[in-house]
Amino acid sequence: MVQLGLGATGKVIIGSYAGATSPAPQPSPALLVQIDLELDARHAIQLPAGWDVGLVVERGSVLVEHLEGAVIMGPAGYLVFGGMNGVALVAQTDCQIFVFAGPPVTDPL
Repeated sequence: MVQLGLGATGKVIIGSYAGATSPAPQPSPALLVQIDLELDARHAIQLPAGWDVGLVVERGSVLVEHLEGAVIMGPAGYLVFGGMNGVALVAQTDCQIFVFAGPPVTDPL
């Protein structure tokens, strides 16, 4: 676990975040991190410029602030931002969020 601020901790599952690195092999740049926030805790997500980011709320409720506004997400809430930094999380209750991120996929699927 890595301390992300007052009332905020993270567990890096894949990749590197906030000075912690997962022992899992990483064949390409990617990030999967579990963030646990206590009520009213705030955490600004720090990613390389241009990375896409997705958020999934496992439990609790979180306000997600971003460049285009803000939205409150609850359990099973899912949100994706393309190439956007400046995403901040503000816990409305104790909550657990999974953040996954990586460079944009430009190859056709």
